[in-house]
Amino acid sequence: MPHEQTDDRNWQRILDSDDETDFRHLVEPYLDDLLEAAQHDIDYYVHQGDLHADDLTPEEVTGEALVYAWAHRAQRPDGMSLTGWLLGTQYRVLRDLVAQRTKYRAEQTLSIDEPIPSDVWIKGQEGRRQYPRAFPGGAETTWKALTTGSEPREIEAPQFTNRDTFALDPVSRHVVMMHDAFDLPLSEIASALDVALQDAERMLADARTSLHDLEQDRSPSASDTPSAAPPPPDAESA
Repeated sequence: MPHEQTDDRNWQRILDSDDETDFRHLVEPYLDDLLEAAQHDIDYYVHQGDLHADDLTPEEVTGEALVYAWAHRAQRPDGMSLTGWLLGTQYRVLRDLVAQRTKYRAEQTLSIDEPIPSDVWIKGQEGRRQYPRAFPGGAETTWKALTTGSEPREIEAPQFTNRDTFALDPVSRHVVMMHDAFDLPLSEIASALDVALQDAERMLADARTSLHDLEQDRSPSASDTPSAAPPPPDAESA
């Protein structure tokens, strides 16, 4: 994870400018993390059957996320790290792209002769693009949701393995990925994903329980360990 940028004057200059140059320089150190997260997410949605393997590349997902982040840079919450904000933005953008493809394929199944809806984005075609609402706004936020709760119950975190998370729901999986793979605090993850902090804590704890059980199931039990071969019988004396 790159060193977080803490110069508020740099960010303010980006907010006030119409030139993307400073923004591109600022996010460049985060590209590897964004591309890694995008690949994890694409693998997940392909496994779930929501995407085809050739629907999207990590570069396309991250590129769309950065376009959206630049256009909505003024809505980055105060105090949120750039890593958390960019990963949360990319999560929402990809979720929307997946929903668009699901909708398009459903409509295509109903009638292949109908015109393509104008709000569906197709790779390689310029058209009207609809993105998810800017985060974290929207739903009413309570003080309870913003108050730091207890730490998740102590369950040793297994080493993050993307394929092991495929059985989780998308939001819980992203909580685990942002926390265990990218080392972000739960309070920031909750804000980035627009969920209550207590819900994020529960998702992380439940997901770790599931992943821990999966790891235990893969470990050979004592009964599975082959017993030592019996010693050969003593040779009969001549």
